[in-house]
Amino acid sequence: MLQSAQAVQAAQSNSSISRAVSPQAPAKPLAFDGGLLSPSLGSGSTKAPSIRMHALEVPSGRWVASAFVYLYQPTFSLDNVVDYRVVAGPRGSLGVSEVFTPPPGWGVLRSATGLLLWLQLVSGSLVAEEAAAKLAEHRGQVLPALSFRLDFEAPSIARIVVSADMLGWTESCTPLQQDEGVLRPAQGRMLLIRLNNKFDHIIKDLLSRAKHRSSSLQQSSREIPTSWK
Repeated sequence: MLQSAQAVQAAQSNSSISRAVSPQAPAKPLAFDGGLLSPSLGSGSTKAPSIRMHALEVPSGRWVASAFVYLYQPTFSLDNVVDYRVVAGPRGSLGVSEVFTPPPGWGVLRSATGLLLWLQLVSGSLVAEEAAAKLAEHRGQVLPALSFRLDFEAPSIARIVVSADMLGWTESCTPLQQDEGVLRPAQGRMLLIRLNNKFDHIIKDLLSRAKHRSSSLQQSSREIPTSWK
């Protein structure tokens, strides 16, 4: 028990230090300005969200949800959204796992290296999917697990596609393993998904190309036309 308490205390202490260093100011959907990956400017900014995600059910192509993408920090405090749970490790050791409870209308994806993408959801059939699953469970039926195609889009960059499979529905906070995510519709339970094992590489490549394009555009805007010299 002492080891368990120490593990939780250490995790909470590290979390407090991290939050003290990085104040949780309200964020905006990702925009690429100044060559840096950063939240878009304040309320006076005219910049549109730079990365969006669309989730489609496979093979029907039914629209499940769309989302604005936020990197690491969403628009709300994480105090009541991310918590810590003691878990058993190898050879009787104890570890600490992060558990996530996104608010209604939000989701989060976790890559193999711990990259967190927070999703502000615009639900398509996600609410209906959850209701159908609940009704089937009430009747003692088992619906087939869903598969999804996640399309990520950024301005002037080719769309990238990530496959994902349904793990199940849950009402409680849940730990996310590598390449897993949770989507919480505006009402009903949360949907757990497993992402393609190349998700980390694919999404980092998208972020890198978007950042590089922003840097190129900024450099071009600084160059003085030859006719002016």
